[in-house]
This record gives sequence, structure tokens and C-alpha cells, in this order.
Amino acid sequence: MITLFALEYTIDNFRHGKAQTLPCFCLPAEAASSHLDPFTPVRPEVVYPVRAATRYAVEENWRSFTLPGGRADQALQQVQARLDTYQIVDSNWPVKVLTPASSYYECYQNSMVN
Repeated sequence: MITLFALEYTIDNFRHGKAQTLPCFCLPAEAASSHLDPFTPVRPEVVYPVRAATRYAVEENWRSFTLPGGRADQALQQVQARLDTYQIVDSNWPVKVLTPASSYYECYQNSMVN
């Protein structure tokens, strides 16, 4: 039986040993015995690449949180001075934003209204 919880794996522990604890491949009968996902069927004709699929998921998770964060920081630095010219007025609900042109925008849960 294979028990696999991808949340147990970080990029570091996967690259430095945990990957070796996973089988390279898994037969459908082995997969079916511990399969927890009700939306993805285990097909009898497929040999599952457990280690490669887990590696992809772990590394994609790392990329999605690491690389955009760096780009977001750079983008924020480029516009931070302009953002600082806006004022947030949160003494009453709804919260309002005062623009540099002295226009107020009311901020609701999913939108802003002029």
C-alpha cells in the first residue's frame, strides 16, 4: 500500500531524500488501495509514475509561491511611491479611498464604487 500526502513534502526535503522514499511506479491495484481523491479514477490500464508526479506537484507548488513573489516585490517597488499618494479612510464603513485627485471611492467586499 502506498500512502502519499503531497503536503508532507517541501522542495528541500523532497530533493534531499524524501523522493527516494517513494516508488518510481505504482500499479493500479496498489493505487486503488490508498486512493483518496473521489474526482480522479484509478484506471486499471495505467502504471502510475508516483515519484515523477509527486516531484512535479512539489516543484510546481514551490514555483507558484516563490517566483511570482519576487516579481511582485519588484513590481510593488516600481509603483509604491504612487500608491503612497492614496489615503485609506477606515474610520467608518464602508472604507473609502481618497485619490490624489481628491476623489473618494467606497470599498465594499468585492468592488469599489465612486
